[in-house]
Amino acid sequence: ETKIILRKVKSVKAKKQKVLKNAKRRIKIDWKKVKNATSYQIYISTNKGKKYKRVKTISAKKKCTYTYTGKEGKTIYIKIIAVSKKSGKTLYGSFSKVKKVKL
Repeated sequence: ETKIILRKVKSVKAKKQKVLKNAKRRIKIDWKKVKNATSYQIYISTNKGKKYKRVKTISAKKKCTYTYTGKEGKTIYIKIIAVSKKSGKTLYGSFSKVKKVKL
């Protein structure tokens, strides 16, 4: 049996992009790949210590990037976790450091 080790997602970056219609702002979230990960789950909250909502699951085969659109002036907190599925088992790495972004 092969042992799979997932590491913490590192280097989470969020870059503001242009303001859209209806006072919405788009941010681009990037992170470094984690060896053996099959997907990444992105969680976002409006309060640092409060409940996070999973907004997207992205395949590890794609680029490590996601674009989030939210209301301008709002502060959000982002964290990402690496996931690996092998032989019917799902393994989770540890969460990245929380990234604070003002839209």
